[in-house]
Amino acid sequence: MKNETMDIKKLIKLGIDYYPDNMVAYSIKFLSQARPNTSTDKHI
Repeated sequence: MKNETMDIKKLIKLGIDYYPDNMVAYSIKFLSQARPNTSTDKHI
């Protein structure tokens, strides 16, 4: 899980570096994708 969160942070950082205008959309997209994955992992 720690590696996945670090990867998400890196991707968001890339979004800030390359697409500063779309940073919010980027972070929302990754967070929305990460939440269901982490929740299912916790249940399993």
